[in-house]
Amino acid sequence: MEQSFKYLTYNENDILWGIYANVAGVAVIKPGEKYPPSGHPNNYNFKWENGRILDEFQLLYITQGTGVFETKTKKYNVKEGDTILLFPYEWHRYRPMLETGWTEYYVGFNGGFNNQMMHFFSPDNPVNYIGFNEQVHQSFKIILQLSSEEKIGFQQAIGGQIIYLLGQVRLIVTNNAYANNAIERIINQSRVYMRSNVTENIRMEDLACDLKISYSLFRTEFKKYTGVSPGQYLLQLKIQLAKNLLSNTQMSIKEVSYNSGFESPYYFSRVFKKYTNATPSEFRHRIRSHS
Repeated sequence: MEQSFKYLTYNENDILWGIYANVAGVAVIKPGEKYPPSGHPNNYNFKWENGRILDEFQLLYITQGTGVFETKTKKYNVKEGDTILLFPYEWHRYRPMLETGWTEYYVGFNGGFNNQMMHFFSPDNPVNYIGFNEQVHQSFKIILQLSSEEKIGFQQAIGGQIIYLLGQVRLIVTNNAYANNAIERIINQSRVYMRSNVTENIRMEDLACDLKISYSLFRTEFKKYTGVSPGQYLLQLKIQLAKNLLSNTQMSIKEVSYNSGFESPYYFSRVFKKYTNATPSEFRHRIRSHS
């Protein structure tokens, strides 16, 4: 058995940062070895028969071997390339298979950021496959190095790495759901078309028809994939173009409006302020006063 771990302290600034680490470690459990490893505080250690409840989040990454993870309601077979996200106050237990062992990287964390994270992760789906990902692997190594050195600001640096890890997990898992999927190809085609025709008044019903998909399915899947409806996506592209024209040309507001694909200067100003909290004139003034 090979393991390295460290329990970490935090201060008021770390709490204000929004996310701070409590523990970081790695354990290489060889076939037939006892699990969990010894040396951890009582509130982290557990017996298989009793399981465990933590008062923090933990993210585990299994880079070798196989095992099992259980909650009160579900049992998961864990394999190489899986991540396990533990939630506070949720009973759980996990261990490698005796015949394979496993290698686990882990980091435990708390903070206000977790309230936002809960919108994207759920204790109902704690195990996700991401495969062997060099960037994720390297990020865990960076966390271990930062934990070992404990230099000034190390908690903020670790917090950034944790957010990166969670972002990578979400990116990989959501994209895996669309891998080699006809819907993904249609969404990508539609985005390319909208970017190429951003100044046009595109009817999304016609675009869906051209792509040979019903509009209701197209709108539902587009929003699921991008987080916004097709119409909102096009509107954001128009706003980006307008911001560029306001910043880098001498066009009047009326000219910017029409050259960005808006049907009237009044509608342009109303939508622009909604998305930027500034009128086109105010935005141009702010940009140029700081140039």
